[in-house]
Amino acid sequence: MLRTAAVYGSALAFIALFSGPTLAAEPAGSNMKLSQAECETLWNQANPTKGSTLSQSQAQTYVTNFKSVDTDSDGSISQTEFMTGCNNGNVKGSASSGTSSGASGTSSSGTNPSGASQ
Repeated sequence: MLRTAAVYGSALAFIALFSGPTLAAEPAGSNMKLSQAECETLWNQANPTKGSTLSQSQAQTYVTNFKSVDTDSDGSISQTEFMTGCNNGNVKGSASSGTSSGASGTSSSGTNPSGASQ
């Protein structure tokens, strides 16, 4: 039993040591604030018809808490409400969904995941 605990403890220490900032990511459920440019881009994505407001169904991909962003409780979100909500961390980019299409980028050796040098 003690040996098993020591093995798991060593494994956890190894993971913590070599995972770097990955484990220090935002806690689950926290909202990450986006830049003004990101907020504007997301408004345009959510509102491709250039309407004055977003319905709840249009906003659901981007807004984490519709009621808190719809400050006048009219059932829609104006651009001002959207931008305020975005500045308060209540809007997320579509990349924030936690899904990924696979590995990308470079490793610490300067190669991409396929092994080709960059």
